[in-house]
Amino acid sequence: MHLLLTGICGFAGSVIARGLLEHLPGVRITGIDSLIRKGSETNLEPLRALGIDVRVGDIRNEEDLAALPAADWVLDCAANPSVLAGVDGKTSAKELLDHNLGGTIHLLEYCRRHKAGFILLSTSRVYSIPPLASLPVEVVNNAYRPIFQNGEEGSWPQDAQEAQNGIQTGSLVNSVSTASNSATASSDSPPVNLVHLVANNLVSSSSLQVSSFRSHPSSISPLGLTESFSTLPPISLYGNSKKCSELLALEYGMTFDFPVRINRCGVLAGAGQFGKADQGIFSFWTHSWARRRPLKYIGFGGGGHQVRDCLHPRDIVPLLIAQMGDPGRKVDPILNVSGGVESAMSLAQLSAWCTERLGPHQVTADTNPRPFDIPWMVLDSSAVKEAWGWTPSTSRNAILEEIAQHTQSHPDWLELVS
Repeated sequence: MHLLLTGICGFAGSVIARGLLEHLPGVRITGIDSLIRKGSETNLEPLRALGIDVRVGDIRNEEDLAALPAADWVLDCAANPSVLAGVDGKTSAKELLDHNLGGTIHLLEYCRRHKAGFILLSTSRVYSIPPLASLPVEVVNNAYRPIFQNGEEGSWPQDAQEAQNGIQTGSLVNSVSTASNSATASSDSPPVNLVHLVANNLVSSSSLQVSSFRSHPSSISPLGLTESFSTLPPISLYGNSKKCSELLALEYGMTFDFPVRINRCGVLAGAGQFGKADQGIFSFWTHSWARRRPLKYIGFGGGGHQVRDCLHPRDIVPLLIAQMGDPGRKVDPILNVSGGVESAMSLAQLSAWCTERLGPHQVTADTNPRPFDIPWMVLDSSAVKEAWGWTPSTSRNAILEEIAQHTQSHPDWLELVS
């Protein structure tokens, strides 16, 4: 089997490439990477030393793809992965779309020409921001936890008018309430609200639709968001670039008869990640803590209660092998792939872990809201378990310990990637 792996010198791409060589006998891998991500150049020669044909090129350039040999599958790990891309003043919206969407179009044309299968590593950030920002939450053990009715489904505004009225009056504020039966819940935590989305022109109160707020009843539970959760805008320019890539991939696959699989990944984490504050937060936070660099809890009152799940990219390898080995399996092509609730933690909880492992460090608070931020994002991967028998194998603590050891063996890592 011959594979084309894009973004091969990035964190996810390089880890997956090594995993495929280890677990897929006889595989031949061609990789392409533009090396624009700082730090990615450190993976170039080590991957070549493993026998991988790594080309320095850009998937935005059709000529670079035209020079590549035909492959049986394309594994697309290339992306500008920051939710702030296009609005942070570092990259323009057009540059983001050229990379994440334009690059996908070129890869799909490659698949059309060569009848290659296509697997896209997508993201949890395709899910709609307003219903997540308005999710009722409470603080338990220094982390936000959704409040569910009858322990089953989320509590949402009942109709579009109620949602609009709440935003216009500022009353659609989900106070972080005290759990009456929990001694660890905080009673003085600041409110989580949707109003800042309007204030920052992220949501138009006159254009909100009921479907933006009310997902299918089974789309969220204590296990996390399912694939049926709303993907309506706003989801950020980054999220939309990936959502559009998903739709085009499915359309190309059905039109030109090649298999397509879309894996919506939670937050990827592990040693060697080129982490930044807006992407790769577990690695960035741990390395910054070890070097005693300044750290901030941003938004949501500055308590650091925002929760994310985490997943090591090597755990994706068995799923990719299964998907490539059975391209005709009749299962949903779009699946959540994450560490789930067992891997989820807040920044405050990550700080507590770092304190115990790496020693004390002071974190400051910045209460100003950050665009596109949400209090809780955990993916429910039940569907991929049912479809492919896949579950993650690396625990959260194992991921954090791996990163901590990396901070000790690579003390200058942040300088390399920043």
